Amino acid sequence: MSTLELVSKKAQELLELEKLIDQKQAELKEVQNKYKKVSEEDIPSMLSELGLSEITMSDGSKINTAQYYSARITPDKIDEAFKNQRIGYPNSRASN
Repeated sequence: MSTLELVSKKAQELLELEKLIDQKQAELKEVQNKYKKVSEEDIPSMLSELGLSEITMSDGSKINTAQYYSARITPDKIDEAFKNQRIGYPNSRASN
């Protein structure tokens, strides 16, 4: 087999590996989304219906719910947010 044929085979292998990576990343994303739904929606909802905030599993590990808040600056508001922070508006972290 010539060197050019070997390079061609390796290039084909590379393309196949790239497809495999894309497939596995899509599968991982799906699993992560399921995990997030179960951990952030399903279990907290079920515990709330039961009037519980924590359960202890048979192996001794604990699952509890805690309220949390998150926020983000949308890409179209980033410049405005940093401008407000430099000005020191009363509600910005820079002024606290």
